[in-house]
Order: sequence, then C-alpha cells, then structure tokens
Amino acid sequence: MSLKALISPQSVALVGANEKFGFGGFAARNLIQNAENCRFYFINPSHDTVLGVKSYKSMSDLPETVDCVELAIPKQGVNEQLELAGKLGIRAAVVYASGYTEEHTEEGRKLNDELKEIAARYDMDVLGPNCMGLLNVADGVNTMGLAMPEELMHRDPKVAILSHSGALSSAVSDRGNYPLAYQVSVGNGAVTTMEDFMDYFIGDEKTKVLALYMEGLKKPRLFLKCLKKAAEVGKPIVVLKTGRSEAAAKSASSHTGSLAGSFQSFEAVFKKYGVVSVNTFEELIVTSNMLAVLYDHMPESTKIAGFNLSGGGNVLMAEAAQVSDVEFAIFDDATIEKIRPYIPAFSTATNPLDATTDLFFKPANITGIVKAMSECPDVGYIVAGQDMSAADDKSMEVFVTGLARARLENPDCKPVVMNCITERDRNPEYRKILYDAGIPLLSSVAPSLQSLSYMNRYIEYRAEEHTLEIPTAMYDSTKTAVMYSETESKKILAAEGIPVPREVLIERREDIGKIQTLRFPLVAKVSSADIPHKSNVGGVKTGIENLDQAECAYEEILVNCRQKCPGACVDGIVFQEMAPEGQEFLVGVSNDPQLGPMVMVGLGGIFVEIFKDIVLLPAPLSIAEVVAALEELKAAPLLHGYRGSAELDIEALAEVVSKISDYALRNSESLKEMDVNPVIVYQKGEGAIAVDALIIKNA
Repeated sequence: MSLKALISPQSVALVGANEKFGFGGFAARNLIQNAENCRFYFINPSHDTVLGVKSYKSMSDLPETVDCVELAIPKQGVNEQLELAGKLGIRAAVVYASGYTEEHTEEGRKLNDELKEIAARYDMDVLGPNCMGLLNVADGVNTMGLAMPEELMHRDPKVAILSHSGALSSAVSDRGNYPLAYQVSVGNGAVTTMEDFMDYFIGDEKTKVLALYMEGLKKPRLFLKCLKKAAEVGKPIVVLKTGRSEAAAKSASSHTGSLAGSFQSFEAVFKKYGVVSVNTFEELIVTSNMLAVLYDHMPESTKIAGFNLSGGGNVLMAEAAQVSDVEFAIFDDATIEKIRPYIPAFSTATNPLDATTDLFFKPANITGIVKAMSECPDVGYIVAGQDMSAADDKSMEVFVTGLARARLENPDCKPVVMNCITERDRNPEYRKILYDAGIPLLSSVAPSLQSLSYMNRYIEYRAEEHTLEIPTAMYDSTKTAVMYSETESKKILAAEGIPVPREVLIERREDIGKIQTLRFPLVAKVSSADIPHKSNVGGVKTGIENLDQAECAYEEILVNCRQKCPGACVDGIVFQEMAPEGQEFLVGVSNDPQLGPMVMVGLGGIFVEIFKDIVLLPAPLSIAEVVAALEELKAAPLLHGYRGSAELDIEALAEVVSKISDYALRNSESLKEMDVNPVIVYQKGEGAIAVDALIIKNA
C-alpha cells in the first residue's frame, strides 16, 4: 500500500456533505477551512449547495477523478458508493460509518467482507470503517469527520498519532502547542491497518515520533518489521497497549505457557525494540510531546538536576522521582559555587534545589541556575518545576522567560523540561515561549516524572545491543500439536549443542542390565508424552545406587502410572545419570501466534510458580542479551555468589538460553511450547546441564 492518496490527497469528494451537526457537516467544514491545500467536491443528491458550496448529485458528475472519497453516509449505502468509486478510478476512501465487525452481528460481518472485497478488487486504500478520519497537519489536509480547531493547521508538525479509538484520537486536538503532524483514527482497520500506517510514517521525514493507542494487531509480522525499522533508524515509538487486565494465559501444559501471557509478550517485544510503553493516555501524550520537542537535542544521559520555587514543589518532585526511579545527579563543588550567587543566602544548593519564592521576579537568576546546572558533568538534563495556569501571571512570565533564555543564549545548554504542580489549563503564550526554546511543558509532578523515566529508557536503549531478527513465519495454531516425551525432547536439545545427562530407555524389565553403562547414582522417570508432570503421579525415583534398586524403581513407577494415568501410552522407563547439585533455573519458550517465540528464564525447580521470578525475551537472543536480562531477576544475586556462595557460570546458562532461542526461531511456525526445567547451573567455569525437557510441536 502506498497510502499517498489516503494520507495526502490533492483532491477529495465528500459523499453525504450537509450542514448538520455530525460527520457530514463537520467533514464539510474541515474541507472548506483548508481549501487552499486540497481541491474538494460535495456530493448530496438532495441539495444544490452545502454551506454555500456547489453540491453534485453523484461522483460520476465530478469534473475530475479525485484521489480520495469521504463517505459520511449510513453503512447500508457505503459499499455501493465504494463500488462506484472503484469503477471511477478513485484509489482511497474514508468510511466513518459504524455497525460492522465491532457489532458482532451477521449483517456487520457480511458488510465488512463485502467492503474488503471491493477494496481488493480496485486496489483501494480504505480507512475505517467505524473511524473519525485522518488529519494531515504537515500538508494541510483534513479528512476528519469531527470538529477540529482551525489553529491545528498552524502547528509545528512532528508527531503522528495512530489510534484504534476515535474518541481518544480526537482528545489531542485541543492540546496547546502539541506538535501534531498526523492524526489517524484507524477504526476497525478492515483494509488499511495501524501497521500499514506505522510503516508509512516510520519512513516519513516529517514524522519525528509515533504515538500509538493500540488494542490489537491485524498484521503481526508487519508490526514487528516496523518496530525493527524504527529501532534501526532511531525513530521513537510511544505505545499505550490495552489488555493488561486479561488472564495471564490460557490453559497450558508447561510452566512457560502458564506464566507467559500475551500482554507480557508485548512488553517483552517493546523492550527489545526500544519502544516506549506507557500506562495511561496522559502519559502517551506527555511522553510523545517531550520526545518530539527534544528530538534534535535529546539528553545524552539520564540523571537530572531539578529545581523549584516552592519547598512543597521540591518535596513532590523528590518523592515522585524516587517512585519513578528517576535519579538526581550529584552536584560537584564547582556547580554548587556557580549556583550560590543566584539563590538567597538562606537557601542551600542541593539537588533538587528549592530556589525559593525570592526568584519570582528575577529572570536572570532563573537563567543563571539553569546554566550552572547545565555545566555540571553529572547532569543529563534539567527539570524545572512551577505551577502554571491559563491566567496572565507576571511571576510565571518571568519563570518561563528565564528558562527560555538559558536555552536560547547558550547553544551548549543541556535540555530543559518543565513540570507543573497541578493539572489544569495552561497559558498559551507561556507555552509558546517554552516550545520555541525547545522546552517541553509536561503535566503535573507525578505523571511528569513517570514520563521522564520512560524517556530515560529510550535514551539508554541501544539497538546494536539487541538481536532484531524477526520470525519468518508465525505459529500456526490451527494445526494439532503433539507433546514429545522427555527423551525425545532432550534429543532435540542435544542436537542443538545443549548439554544433557546420559540416559538409557528401558522398554522391558529384562533389558534393565543396560543401565550398567551409566554412572550411578541414577534417576528413573516414566517416558510418556501423555504424562508431562511425572512427579505428580509417582513417575520419578531418585538416588538409585545399584541394579536391584533400579528393578524396584522400574516396577514401582509402572504401577503408579497405571493406577493414576490408566490411559497413558508409556514408552518405558528412562534411567538417567543424576546431575550433581547446583542452582536450578527454568528456560522455556511460549510461542505467541502474533509476536513469535518468547523465551523465558528464571529461578527453576519447585519455586517456578511460587516466586514467578522470570524474564521474558523475544527470540532470537545473543549471549550478551541473555546475560543482561539475567540481572533483572530477583534471584540475580545468586548468580554472583550470595553470602559466601560460589559465583555461578552465567555464560554457560546464557549459552543454553541463546541456543534454545535459535531453535525456537527456526521452528517458529511449528513450536508451541518448550519447558527445560531444571537447567542446573554450576560454579563459574563448570558449565550447565539441561536435566528435564518438554517440547510441544505441531504434528
């Protein structure tokens, strides 16, 4: 899809143009407001004019073939008009009408299928249905079907907002000085999806930041390709993804399947590709605005210098920073001496700094403080806190002017951001002073500091430290999956170069003497793809020291399994060399049908589902990526030697995880789940071994 005719049409026809309160009336007024940027035609068979503009009876009567048609009509007439548009050679359409798949009715599904078929037949890009339209500030074209402030078209375009919610996409329209470049209400995305627009805007030079309100995916592989491309070119993507409250996972046969939910998979993917994932719509707007304003002078480090003209504001900033894990820089002696001339004698040059109300009418002192803080080697950027209302306020004018001068008079000044104490309307003139100086105005204290933590993660992200390869095919959940026995599963691991214990499968009791080729002590386990959790049914015996004990274990395990799993197909009993004691870890794979194989690693053994101390990582993974991820575990101190214990072989564990991730990626279309539990990790230099395994793949 080129999307050019949909995003930046040179000519538009509006079917259903009228003068009423609604899509047809709002869309008509928007086209009139921006007539100098786009030729437009109104179509309404019941009117000769609409809002003083000539109205045509049909698209067939137009003097030219337009680039795009807006359909502000009920759903029952949409497909007929789309068919006509296709025959006339129109290659883009906006469908506002609702009542399609979102209604979950037979009529809605039928209309949706017909719409898609028409679009495919004529190679037509269709936005919607069930959408608000598209706003292109960058080129001055507005095909939105709702009232839009005219001043929007005079903003400095930097952010493309894509939303599955029409109401939320429109909520940014009245945000003063928000650098909106494009606003797309994707709606149902029946033809042209959010992923298609992402692909377009990542390649668009005018778009500096993408902001997404996302409910789901239509084209998962294209989504991953977009994230990869954005990471490689360094274009920020800020996402508010819904679905946090859903159950972690459906019923699954492995620990991995039950612990790795779909939202957790999205979060893991976002982290791998440097996507900024936020929790609220306000954070989406504040964070995308901040990244857009700072895009050409982004902080080089994450430590902040904060100052306020209020002791209370200073306390709020300090506490919010602690909650949001934002770190204050340490002022060296030189910085303290530089700050002192600009604050009262009774004030102390600390970080954050309470500069006191004495500075309300001293813009030069505000400028001096910012410059002094900027010269501190430990400071990455400056956070200025002061309340701002919509009213004219001389003290606030002094404050923002002082901040702006620090940035404008000193090209080497580190980035500056400003937060307010309360959330309310802001004075547009003061906002503009800040914006023109490259200073983003954030929200109230707590949301602002949280947004700073999001920006800090983006600053620290390095694409070159991650393996960004994506699956060539996604898991086919329509096929029947089969469970491999432990023996079969460990043979696969061994073929991947992963150490496993030596073992012998005994199918008949009279063959039990074969186990004498192994080193005692041994562990005996039932070998059955129908019994994934062997210990739960008495299918495991440990500490076998000789042949007599092995014979007893053989019989006892068979009896237990016949009693508790009478229908299970048993291949025999596996006798395996007992691995020496070490620290147990779990390594697993849960193959997300939309996002691909997710590799999980964490504390293993009996503690897996008690502590749930895991990290989830998209395959594939380099050894360095795994080592870095292991530091996120609560159990990370165990790796380095805790209270006198020996340091573990972190590299060996990471190599096991990396090899499993490679296998998962190569088998992304067929692998459903994998559990390797435990992987026993020994002291540094002594390696790791996969003791038990469970693999589920499509037949």
